This record gives sequence, structure tokens and C-alpha cells, in this order.
Amino acid sequence: MDDHDEPDTVDTTEELDSTDELDTTDDTDGTGEWDSDRDGSAADLTPEELLETLLDEEVLTIDDRTGTVTTTAGFEDTYSVYLDTYLSVPREEFVASVAETFALDSAELAAGRIEDLAVTREQLAAYLSLRSVLEGGYDPETLTRMAVVVADLEPETPVPDRLELLEDETFGPFVRTHDRAILTVWARRCAPCEAMKDDLDAVLDTVPEEAAVAGIDGDRAREFCSTHDVDAAPAIVYFENGHHRRTTVGRSTPPDIAAAIEDVYG
Repeated sequence: MDDHDEPDTVDTTEELDSTDELDTTDDTDGTGEWDSDRDGSAADLTPEELLETLLDEEVLTIDDRTGTVTTTAGFEDTYSVYLDTYLSVPREEFVASVAETFALDSAELAAGRIEDLAVTREQLAAYLSLRSVLEGGYDPETLTRMAVVVADLEPETPVPDRLELLEDETFGPFVRTHDRAILTVWARRCAPCEAMKDDLDAVLDTVPEEAAVAGIDGDRAREFCSTHDVDAAPAIVYFENGHHRRTTVGRSTPPDIAAAIEDVYG
């Protein structure tokens, strides 16, 4: 799901047992030091133990609403900055960064490692974020394993807690049950979505009592988005008597929403 100001999300999966790694031979933690007392055996952790460590370090969490493992909001504050950087840099700069980060002798060697191990920009961003957030607590090999896990995960659902979370399988009964239904669509790592969340109280104040409001995770509810003309987030989809009446894409202010409600429902 794109945000309305250009896409900044990453396709992810949840494979926690991946073991492909770069060969790391130095303690490049930004300070030149590795606190071996913190977790001297971390490199030998099983995939399950590695996951538990990331949960304990508050890098990952279990989303209460979906039951899935996600990155935490606190970690995302750092990770999103590195993602913004490394998803957009030219390949030459990406390769040079890999060479520098892992103390490889040349860009050519780094390019070979990237090709052989299918190293992604997301993994590099995750490694640098972990190195920053964990402040030298783990050796480079363990950080690399952690980065492979983190890069395959998403932040927690972007739907605000105050809204009922709907999915492809549940939006249909919701809009058929309510005469008037307004579904808001949100995406991860979406600046316009975050700005709209700041207005959520005012937005909800514009909605008449007879209209039900819920939230859609646009990164996951692909069927809903494709069948209701949602190609970016945030978006608002209006229903009446179970029928789709209108979709507006992009950040909507409370006055915008009030005007749309008046136009759609009269």
C-alpha cells in the first residue's frame, strides 16, 4: 500500500529461521567496542532464542490485535530513517555502504557478497538500526542474523486503536450490518497517515451517530483496496446500505470529511 505522498513501505514476509549472512569479522558497532558481558553466547542462539532476544530488547513485539510478530514503534523510529536512506540511494552507494559497514576490502568484494547472499537494502538498514539501538550489545554475526529477521517483518497494524480493525474477510459483514459505514484505510511508514491520526478526534466528531466507522490495514487488505479504488493511503471509503458510494484518497481534513458525509448521505 502506497501513501499518498509516494510509497515508502516494504514488502515483507515472516520467515524467522533464515540464516544467510554476510561474513562479519570486525566489531563495527559504531564505538569499536562490543560488550561481551551482555550476551557472549548470542551468536549461538537458535532461531527461537534469537526471536525471544529481539522481543526482550523491545525491537519486536506481538501485536495484540493481530497476534503477529512486528517491529515496535520505538525501533521503527530509527529503522524508518535508515530505510528512507537506503531504499533510495544509487546502487553504487549501497554497495559502498555494505563494504564500509562490514569492513570488506573493496566495493567489488561487497558487490559479490551482495549477489551471492542476496543481501537487501532492508537488511542493511535493519543491521545499522540494530547496531544503533542496541549500542554495542551484540557481536556483528548476531546483529546480522537479527537483521535478516527484522527485515522480513512489518510494523504493527497502522489502524488506530480506537477503530475496529477489519480485513478482507470481515469488511463485508460490517458494511452490510450498518446502514451507513465509513471505512478508513491506513498504511505503515506513511507520513500522511500519521498526520491524519493526529486529527482523529476531530474526524470522529464529524461522523453522525448513525454511521459506523472502522479501519482497514491497507498493506494487508489487498482485495478490499483493489475493489474499492484504493491505490494509496490514507483513504476513506463510504458505504450506504451495503453499497460502495465513494472513495477519497489522500489525507482528508475534518472539514473535508464533513463535506463528503453531507454529499454522500445528505
